[in-house]
Amino acid sequence: MKPCFHENAGFLMSWFCSNTTGIEGAVLCVFAGEFERPGHQLGPRLLVALGNKLTTEGLNDAVSVVLTDPPKVTGELPDRVKREVAEFVNKNRDAILGYWNCELDSKEMTELLESV
Repeated sequence: MKPCFHENAGFLMSWFCSNTTGIEGAVLCVFAGEFERPGHQLGPRLLVALGNKLTTEGLNDAVSVVLTDPPKVTGELPDRVKREVAEFVNKNRDAILGYWNCELDSKEMTELLESV
């Protein structure tokens, strides 16, 4: 996959709190593509940071969720958050993948998202 942005643009990310996701106590970070680096392609995923706002500490402890079917959580989350994140991904997989594949911009993706 080729990045949908200039190689020096940085990692493009949109993040969503409970008012968008419906998941209390978690911030979801959704990425647009990934940089091509041999041996480092991770595929479509999002990050889940516990808390009510995005912080550096929260990102340091964030858990990755691979957009497989069913979603694969690669880390520890409280059971309720894990269930709700899986539900959110299942409801919004097409919009998240559209953003990942650079077929949707941040605004277009956000307009399509449904909360849990």
